[in-house]
Amino acid sequence: MSDRRALAGVLALLCLTSILVGRATSSEAEVVATPSATIFFDSKIVPRTLPRSKEAPVAIQIEGRVRPRKNLKAPAMTEIQLAVHRAAKFSSQGLPQCNEADIEPASSKEALEACGKALVGHGLIRARTSFPGHAHFLFNGHALLFNGRLPDGRRAILIHVFNPQPPASFVFPFVLSRHRGTYGTLLTAHLHLGRWSRITGFKLVLKRSFTEGGRRRSFLNASCPAPSGFQLGIAPFVRATLRFENGTKAEATVVSTCHVG
Repeated sequence: MSDRRALAGVLALLCLTSILVGRATSSEAEVVATPSATIFFDSKIVPRTLPRSKEAPVAIQIEGRVRPRKNLKAPAMTEIQLAVHRAAKFSSQGLPQCNEADIEPASSKEALEACGKALVGHGLIRARTSFPGHAHFLFNGHALLFNGRLPDGRRAILIHVFNPQPPASFVFPFVLSRHRGTYGTLLTAHLHLGRWSRITGFKLVLKRSFTEGGRRRSFLNASCPAPSGFQLGIAPFVRATLRFENGTKAEATVVSTCHVG
């Protein structure tokens, strides 16, 4: 009986190892269903090999899509909240700041001319716009992310979005706030695109290195939260909460892996 138990334990350990290795080498989007839509969400951190006890520069990619169910119209997204694991920290000390008034309205080129030194990322915002009596069109806006601060003093990442045809430009801020617990940073954005437009997807990449006081710094840094004695860390790195105009919400948590290097 003891031999059988030992064999079962070894097999369980091998299965667990296989799962962990699979997660360490691949990433699958989380899928959440609501009464009117299906939500896809994914996030990645690069590189995956990180120090155990101190932060190193990283980039993070965050992606989401809203797909309406058959014959239904998905409600407009009104808020995106991203909770980032405490192993990752945002640092903007020494980085120039951008003001919303300087980049709205503006093309991507004009926004870079005004706030290029505060750039911290890029991406794409997809939206569907439909005016009464007109055919709807898809909005594929190029997004530029700038380090900024709101008039009330709160830290923010300003998302500047520009669509060349038809020309359209808007800005919405991700407000940064610090929290205790598993998730150390919250990024919250309230979306106001007008009554005829609704966001259907987004892909954002946060990455910026800069020099401050003669030292090389990074806007985003992270460590690998692996237990002592283990080389592989597993953590719920990003949790997304999406809220919609009809009062519903969807939550998705992506579990990420990292290697201690």
